[in-house]
Amino acid sequence: MSKEGENFTSEPPEGFIDSLRALHAAAGAPKFSVMAARVDISRSTLNAVINPRPHSFPTWEATRGFLRACDVDEAQLPEWRRRWATCKDRRGNSDQEPVAPETVTSGRTISRARAIGVSALSALLGVIAGGLAVYWLLQPGRAETGDDPIASGCAEDAQQVAMTEVAGSYQLHLLWSARCSANWGRIIRLDDKPYGNRVGVSVYGNFADPPPAQHTERPDVNDLYTPIIVVEPTWTVCVTGTIWTAAATTNAERPLCR
Repeated sequence: MSKEGENFTSEPPEGFIDSLRALHAAAGAPKFSVMAARVDISRSTLNAVINPRPHSFPTWEATRGFLRACDVDEAQLPEWRRRWATCKDRRGNSDQEPVAPETVTSGRTISRARAIGVSALSALLGVIAGGLAVYWLLQPGRAETGDDPIASGCAEDAQQVAMTEVAGSYQLHLLWSARCSANWGRIIRLDDKPYGNRVGVSVYGNFADPPPAQHTERPDVNDLYTPIIVVEPTWTVCVTGTIWTAAATTNAERPLCR
């Protein structure tokens, strides 16, 4: 983070991106899938914040989500926004791609129409390459423990393998994806009192030392799920949860396992 009184009026856009990379490293370099689960922004968008395409600059919405996922204090966000705005003005509109000028090659000028055609072909090839990359990532066995079940595609074939209701306050669900060979937990409040209160949910396996585990906790929500843990179908996996209100803490009496 910056020192008090430091002046960023001449900070280049690349320097701002480097600061975000340093912040990510200082936060323990969390996976983008884990960060995405914290702030409800896709991991590809968060990745692009510190790995932008040439001549592009992240939007403030993406940058703010990245900062929050790195546990930056809300009181520090205005300073980060001032730095972002300064760098955006130096780079140009962060939401638009730069327009390439006419190009001279071997003494001949390439027409604007031809340049547009080349750009369109490049964009099409980029879309095809991106589609192939997504297909590769969503193949069985490609998911990793800690990935977001929705961003990773594991939720597409999700099956509920166990469910229980706790004290009339909330439901616990244990979900399974055969595509990813992964489990994750979900908690749904039934008291409709999310605001000012918290929920937490954990999923863990009983087949290793230490056992793989993922935990998510968040205020002001009715519905919450954990990142995935990659397992074998025969391994024992459990989920447990808690809701907190000003009046009481309600824990599951026993974990829900399969």
